[in-house]
Amino acid sequence: MFAAAALLIAVAGLTAGCAGAKRAGRAQVPAVKSSYAQLVAKNYKVLSPKQSRRLMNFAVGVHACMTKRVRLGEPEPKNTKIVMALPASASMRAIAQAGIACGTKLGGPPPGSSLQARKHAVVLFLPKYCLLDRKVAGRH
Repeated sequence: MFAAAALLIAVAGLTAGCAGAKRAGRAQVPAVKSSYAQLVAKNYKVLSPKQSRRLMNFAVGVHACMTKRVRLGEPEPKNTKIVMALPASASMRAIAQAGIACGTKLGGPPPGSSLQARKHAVVLFLPKYCLLDRKVAGRH
């Protein structure tokens, strides 16, 4: 239970500018009826070289900080995200705690980006849409 709550806090706390999705250049969630999983799968912007460098710089800092506390793979740039692999034995509680502490220490993710802990990786990306509940996103 704690791990799920901590992961939610990590996702909500380390999503830069989600409440201001329009200001960050993100479109609103499409009106078409899609499942949450479908929305998540389509929620990655293709990164320009400049965006990749900006996200990679933050990912390197997050990696350096988090690896003092947990095992985490080197930042690996993809066309839509930066991925840092987690071992199968990773504790989501420890990952969430390290991610929150390190993300906060570094001043949060770059504007318009999102740093999220997933089952097998920590992912940094530029979302197309803010998928947080409007009530939750409005508090941040």
